[in-house]
Amino acid sequence: MNPLLEQFLSESRELLESIGQKFMQLEDLPNDRRVIDDLFRSVHTLKGNSGLFTFPEMKRVLHARSEEH
Repeated sequence: MNPLLEQFLSESRELLESIGQKFMQLEDLPNDRRVIDDLFRSVHTLKGNSGLFTFPEMKRVLHARSEEH
């Protein structure tokens, strides 16, 4: 496997774990700006990293605009 892809997958797993934890924290602290900012940064990092590869579904989900929902 491509070393860059291996690194991406490893970092993505960590980011997804962090994102999941942040969502859990938001259940108890829905207005905590720090948690919201941390969540945004994790998703933004995952989005940026995924730009190195061609993953159409990942791109579609990560680039979805909140006002469309």
